Amino acid sequence: MAPRTPSGTAHGDSGSRLPPEPTTEARICREEGGGHVERGESPHAAVRRECLEELGIRIHDPRPIPMEVSDPTLDVHAFLVTRWDGEPVNVAPEEHDDLRWFEPRDLPALEMAHPSSVPNILSAIRGAD
Repeated sequence: MAPRTPSGTAHGDSGSRLPPEPTTEARICREEGGGHVERGESPHAAVRRECLEELGIRIHDPRPIPMEVSDPTLDVHAFLVTRWDGEPVNVAPEEHDDLRWFEPRDLPALEMAHPSSVPNILSAIRGAD
């Protein structure tokens, strides 16, 4: 069985902030490689657990984003998150150097684990507006 990895993309509004403070309404918090789906756990449950463990937030209604992964041994899941309780913080500094918001237009220039999925991520964000 291929390892299953959830990751989340948070799309914030003007009431949500991560340092440094974003300058526009459409923003992205990139959280890649959030963790692994535990035995008997669904990808939806895993992204909820990982966001709580690593960002300190309780997410609502994560929406799957289709991922294009070149490695057939991986089963990667990504989610669009537009609502959560709490303020995102780096609860796991041993796992993450930094938390930042990005403009959707900046996403293609970021170093991503699965860059071929950027169009799917951007499409999901556009659909959430």
